[in-house]
Amino acid sequence: MDMVLLKQMLIFFFIMALGFMMGKKNIMDEKSSRCISWLVVNIANPALILSGSMTAGDRLSGGELLLTAGIAVGMFAVLIFLACFLPGLFCVPEEGKGIYRIMFVFSNIGFMGFPILSAVYGKGALINATVYLLPFNLLIYTYGILCLQKGKEKVGGNLFRSVVNVGVLASVASLIIYLGRIPIPAPVSQAVDMLSGLTGPLSMLVIGASFAFIDLRELYRDVRLPVFVLLRLILIPILGICLVKAITENEVIVHVFRIIIATPAASMCVMMSKQYGGDDLLAARGVALSTLFSVVTLPLVVSVT
Repeated sequence: MDMVLLKQMLIFFFIMALGFMMGKKNIMDEKSSRCISWLVVNIANPALILSGSMTAGDRLSGGELLLTAGIAVGMFAVLIFLACFLPGLFCVPEEGKGIYRIMFVFSNIGFMGFPILSAVYGKGALINATVYLLPFNLLIYTYGILCLQKGKEKVGGNLFRSVVNVGVLASVASLIIYLGRIPIPAPVSQAVDMLSGLTGPLSMLVIGASFAFIDLRELYRDVRLPVFVLLRLILIPILGICLVKAITENEVIVHVFRIIIATPAASMCVMMSKQYGGDDLLAARGVALSTLFSVVTLPLVVSVT
């Protein structure tokens, strides 16, 4: 399984490299990257979430899904608690504390987590991951916004519309289809499956192209950022998986959380920083560096846990 994951990460790396070259040659500029990101976020990734509930195979019990939800909520609680002290530990300036907190708490489950889980463990593992996505979306649009606004401004009136987004709706629909054993017509399930296949390649192209808009030398000038990224991608996932294994012996749940915890910082950190007044340049550097490191760290974490 380790070799399968390493192979998958190398495939993603090559697609990211292609995206980087396309960005450098201005084939994929910021406008086209935003359009492709919209396609991934609103169509391809929701289709990938839904495809997990339409895949035949061993079914999970309601108890197993509740266990997954409990672990997810507990994991977020621990990460948010640790994030309270993390910026002080790294002597982060006041304007960067919110960025460090959200990069620490939120992993790139949509752009990387779901495609990797689907490729390595099969689409049957996605049903557990959709349970994790529900508190993820709720928290990133509440806790995440508060971190960026430093509590000085009230969250906008569009909070409900932000939380109840296409990712959450797809997750809820996926759980309903799965738990209700609702039959889906073959043309519909096949169309969903075809669209879901776009998620991995398109998201890696966008991530790769984003490197073209960043001065890569800036990634290493602040030593705090590389050290933070290594802590986030190696130490925290190893400790997290040890805790998950102490709670359950269910291999599917362990596999799902192993990937979720070890994925890099969420690309949403950059988009939210732009919208809510955070240091979007710092967020872009952190997401880029963690994505680059994850090509090596993710297989490493899986092999030692």
